[in-house]
Amino acid sequence: MLTFVVFVVLGISGAVLMFHYTPNFGDCSPSATATSCNQAFQSVQSINDQVNWGLMMRNIHYHASNAMVLLAVMHMFYQFFSGRYKLRYEMLWITGIILGVVTVVEAYTGYDLILNIRGQLAINIGRTLTLLSPPRQILGTFLAQVIFGFSFNDIVLRFYALHVFIIPIVMLALMGVHLPKNLVLDIPVSSAIIGIIFVMGGLFPVELGV
Repeated sequence: MLTFVVFVVLGISGAVLMFHYTPNFGDCSPSATATSCNQAFQSVQSINDQVNWGLMMRNIHYHASNAMVLLAVMHMFYQFFSGRYKLRYEMLWITGIILGVVTVVEAYTGYDLILNIRGQLAINIGRTLTLLSPPRQILGTFLAQVIFGFSFNDIVLRFYALHVFIIPIVMLALMGVHLPKNLVLDIPVSSAIIGIIFVMGGLFPVELGV
């Protein structure tokens, strides 16, 4: 339930950020102007410096993303070491594992959308791992082309579509199977988690990078 609550926080903060983010890399050729190169990064810079409460909203989205991954991993560890998946919970365990992987992929695509140096290094790592997926000449190359395309413009558009539309729909579908029918909303604990995310958003601003 806590993971789902953080998922809602991510959806709301991400929807606000969508109004100001530009999913376009642009033209970075030697003859191009400075404003046409890496427009995705420039839009995030504008969110930080010019949009009212933009930096705070981005901080909340960033820390909520980390919280969701942390809560999902903690939940998986608890289910495993308590052995609850062994009795009548096989389907919940399988969908939970898939949800955990999808959650990490969702965080990865959002992490790269800023297209700073760190994000570009993460893209290079992800693309290399995909290219080397066996059998390399068939599956790896095909997957790399589908996921990453052929340029940074392709990457921005595809990661943006994955992050804000495709993966959230997949997660909601999996949650429909995974979440138990007697799910209880613990308002005090949920409020505490949201409050911690807000406080961290104010005290620990996320770096823009270069």
